[in-house]
Amino acid sequence: MPSSQFLWELVKNNNAFLRKNLNGAIFSAERGNLYAKNSYKFSGLANSSIVDISADGEQVSVAVSAPKKANKPSSFLKAQKSKQNARKVNKSVANQVAAVRPDLKKAAIRRASAVTRSIRAVKASKKN
Repeated sequence: MPSSQFLWELVKNNNAFLRKNLNGAIFSAERGNLYAKNSYKFSGLANSSIVDISADGEQVSVAVSAPKKANKPSSFLKAQKSKQNARKVNKSVANQVAAVRPDLKKAAIRRASAVTRSIRAVKASKKN
């Protein structure tokens, strides 16, 4: 398998996941990109170890890659779903990410918090 740097040089300007904005910002929509930035650090295409956090119904799904299974797409990502309060979800995410990509720990916690907020039920206001 080629190095991560070489893969990044190949895909940084041309891939199917790029979303170019009118004011020059370039975003990326691939799986494993926590901030949706088109950068080497957050790339889910170039890095062998990726972390993906998404909403799955009423649960937060945390998928962590297993680099040894990179040639087996069906078992490459191990997903764990949790339907707990935000504090427990953040702690679980921090522990999982620290084992695979410690440099993305802060980004993963921020993403998990945003996903948790997005699936939280909105309390209806009382009309008098």
